[in-house]
Amino acid sequence: YIKLMKYNLINSKLYYSKNLDLTNSFQRISGLYFNNEKIELNSEKELFSIELLDKRFFWNEFLLKDFLNLKQHDKIQEFILPAISGYCEFIDLIINKIKFSIGLITRRSKFRAGTRYFTRGIDINGNVGNFNETEQVLIIHNESDSYNIMSYLQTRGSIPAYWAEINNLKYAPSLVISERDSIEPSFKHFDEQISKYGKNYLINLINSGGREKKIKDCYEKIIIDLKAKHPSKINDNTLEYIYFDFHHECRKMQWYNVDKLIAKLTGFGVTSEDYFDCKYYVNQLKSEGSSSDRKIEVNNLQKNNIRTNCMDCLDRTNVVQSTFGKWILHEQLIKNKIMGESERLNDYPELILFFQKIWADNADAISFGYSGTGALKTDFTRTGERTKRGVLNDGLNSVTRYILNNYFDGYRQDGYDLILGNFGDNLKAVKNLKFNKELRPLAIQYIPYVISNELASKAATTSSGHHIIETIKVLVVYAVSIGVVGKILLFLLGERNRLQFVSWPSIKPVEFLDTEYVVEEGERGAKGIRYVLSSEFSVEEDKKR
Repeated sequence: YIKLMKYNLINSKLYYSKNLDLTNSFQRISGLYFNNEKIELNSEKELFSIELLDKRFFWNEFLLKDFLNLKQHDKIQEFILPAISGYCEFIDLIINKIKFSIGLITRRSKFRAGTRYFTRGIDINGNVGNFNETEQVLIIHNESDSYNIMSYLQTRGSIPAYWAEINNLKYAPSLVISERDSIEPSFKHFDEQISKYGKNYLINLINSGGREKKIKDCYEKIIIDLKAKHPSKINDNTLEYIYFDFHHECRKMQWYNVDKLIAKLTGFGVTSEDYFDCKYYVNQLKSEGSSSDRKIEVNNLQKNNIRTNCMDCLDRTNVVQSTFGKWILHEQLIKNKIMGESERLNDYPELILFFQKIWADNADAISFGYSGTGALKTDFTRTGERTKRGVLNDGLNSVTRYILNNYFDGYRQDGYDLILGNFGDNLKAVKNLKFNKELRPLAIQYIPYVISNELASKAATTSSGHHIIETIKVLVVYAVSIGVVGKILLFLLGERNRLQFVSWPSIKPVEFLDTEYVVEEGERGAKGIRYVLSSEFSVEEDKKR
């Protein structure tokens, strides 16, 4: 129990603030905390209230539940420190004698949180896998005790349908769509998106052909059906679907084509002025009958939200979101006379380097939590160019993802479910630590460790005394040989037997998987376990990737 908890916490990126509600965006804070008679705003007190936290991003709520039950006691409240999971970084800059701060805050939803292949799609409550809210913030420091705060919010999340990619030792897992109707859960999801963010522009970046086509078609059918079934809430005024075949448009290193998405958005009436803008005052004279020495003047509210997805909501999504962020920041800097209208962010090396850094680091932070590795394509996000070295690094990350997702993610998913309290009916099993008991045969358990050790040993012996180019050649040949042998083994094992080699979570059952316990007559407890696909998910051989 303790080992699993430590493993999860050590490998998580958690952020907290003693005087600012990190679970809420600046726009939500302006509405929740200011002009609220129940909240006392003065420079000695925090801009923070337990009652106003956004539960979606209150990551450690379950861990604090005993303290939260006693929150009416003042002393207890000192021990309640909400944390968010995601990413947060700011830097101070001076351009043309104007001091400002720029940064990113990403909040990862605790609902349907977990690893890449165990938290795809949607659940019955409308929560989608890998849902993140990313807020790009610009703060201008005025000479008086005031700040101009501008923030731009984007979201990402898995395609809102009952679907999965089932680990079966193949490099490209089997993509399946459940027979369950996704309309009502997807309605809950988009209804919440609209109520919290305004009109949603849905950017879908997945491939138009191959194995991804069927989930693309499924998503588009859901949008059509939602508008037909719930026209009063889901219509062209609240939801706009935009398809962009990222891999096709950006093939052969044509990454500049991402800018076509901005043209598509402006065609729908979206402008670079759609962001939250306010002036925040501190240490002001208290008005009569008020206990507050802080106030806020809201100049503009963000009225639309761009919700982006690819298959993982990682690599392609990161590139597109950073492009939108750059578009908005350019407008903000011009409006506040930090830059001239004819200037670009690239004209200021320190500014563009930090902008690219935080977006690339943000991409890595989200990716590590979901896939276990850094993001792909971050060479473009970090430098503005796609490089051969970046392509090579993507290949290494892809291989690492394959190993982690097939052989180690069950334990990682258990860590999320333990920390977030996703026990369901398995609370007794958690208390008895039964989830930590491995019931698969030893030969199956140790195969990933044998393969990993063999690869590491070969890399070490090959690199010793050899030129780096020769070392790479030998390792490539060795990896290809293992791949060929692996292909033969996959064919011989068959779909059902391949499932037994995958690391599956134990605390919370996976929707697409059923377990068969092996119990011998006269024995107490299970002697073994076998995994089979749920009848709701039928696997067909995927078309060309």
